[in-house]
Formats: sequence, C-alpha cells, structure tokens
Amino acid sequence: MNDPNMSPTWEAQNEPPATNVRIVHINRQAQTERQVALLLAIVGNVSQFLLPVRAGESTVSAIKESLDSETFSSASATFIRTCNRLDGILDDEARWTTEEADSLEKVVHESAVAQRDALQAQAAECKNRSRPSRALNLKISHTQAGKTLCYVGNLDDAAGCVYGMGSNLKEAMEDFDNQFSGTDKKGKKRKTNDEEQDSAQA
Repeated sequence: MNDPNMSPTWEAQNEPPATNVRIVHINRQAQTERQVALLLAIVGNVSQFLLPVRAGESTVSAIKESLDSETFSSASATFIRTCNRLDGILDDEARWTTEEADSLEKVVHESAVAQRDALQAQAAECKNRSRPSRALNLKISHTQAGKTLCYVGNLDDAAGCVYGMGSNLKEAMEDFDNQFSGTDKKGKKRKTNDEEQDSAQA
C-alpha cells in the first residue's frame, strides 16, 4: 500500500513526460465567432419576451403583459448586457486587425525555413561523411614542392595506390575523391586509357 506522505519513487521522479498531450491553439477569429453566436442566441431567446407581438390590427405586448415586473426587468437587464457585450466586440480593434495572423504566419514561415536548413545541413553532412576521403584511413604526406598529398596503398605501386594532391589538405582530399571515383573536378566521369586510345584512333 502506498503511503501518501512518502516521496515519489525514483522511477516516478524520472518518468518521461507523456507524449500524447494534445496542444490546442485557440484561434482568435474562431473564439470571436463562438462568442458572437452565443450572444445572438441569448438575444433571440430573451427578445421574444420583450418585443411586442402583433395581434390582428393592433400591436399589443401580449407576452410582456403576461410577465411580472421582476421577470421582465431581469429579461431586460440580460438583453441590455448581451447587447453591451456585442458592442464591446465591435469596438475591440484588436479583433479586427490582421497582426495576430501575420505574426503567426511569420513564425510558421521561420520555423519551416529553419527546418529546411537543418535538413539540408544534415543531408550535406551525411554526403560529406560518405566521401571516400572521409570513409578511408588516408595517409597524409607533403611533396618537395610544398603540395599536400593524401593516399591509400603504396605510392611505389601505381596500380595499387590512389592519391589526391592539392595546395592544402582540403584540395588534396577533394582530388582524392575524384581520383577514387574516376571523375574530374566538375564531377564528370574520366575516360579510361582504352577509351582515350579509341578516341585518338577515331
């Protein structure tokens, strides 16, 4: 049996928050529409006890006369208060401006842009991590001319070595990626030796 005076258990204290909580965003226009509809319904219900009705050729307040003075006064007060509420809504400039909608639209737009940028950055990082120069364990060296060299394999064995060269490590890694995939700096597929010979003979 749980003692209400005891502190919550560790599990309860560290329980993750519920994920099925529904957040309701109240729209000012929808709220105003509900308020006006309610007020108009009250006016319709009360006015039938206050407005005169036509009987034959003469206008008499049949319902009004059937009410006692206290009930009539209460209905009149309710009618007046309801009309004052309607006037208050009409006089409220904040209900007739588009600032709230514009502000919400701006927030939604900024959120969409931030999400797009985050996804693009994530895609770029995934692409960068899949580059051969990042996936392979490159060896880095420098030439006598001051160039940066990154490679895999044995430099003394041209057939078993892939290398990239540049004025700095970034350029060397980019050149390595091109060499590894057989493309040039523009990303076009390089011709093999056999293809170059065939082109020369043609």
